[in-house]
Amino acid sequence: AQSTLESQRLQTRHLWHIRRMLDAKSYLAAGPFEGHPDILGIVVIAADSLDAAKSLAEADPAVKVGRHRVEYVEWYVAKEVWP
Repeated sequence: AQSTLESQRLQTRHLWHIRRMLDAKSYLAAGPFEGHPDILGIVVIAADSLDAAKSLAEADPAVKVGRHRVEYVEWYVAKEVWP
């Protein structure tokens, strides 16, 4: 088990990863869910393929160490609807 300090450091690296992906426009939206026991949050990834999306998501430090688990769902939206 991770110590509290190690857990806090991992969370900080996780949040900075999200910030970098948002700034790079690789993530279109990201945020936590409140009150849902099984799903911590959602990330909408801009990618040309599912493999490219997986590569971005699996680069997250919290995913790399197994703290967070990722489920992938392909979502199609018209460019006129989503920026």
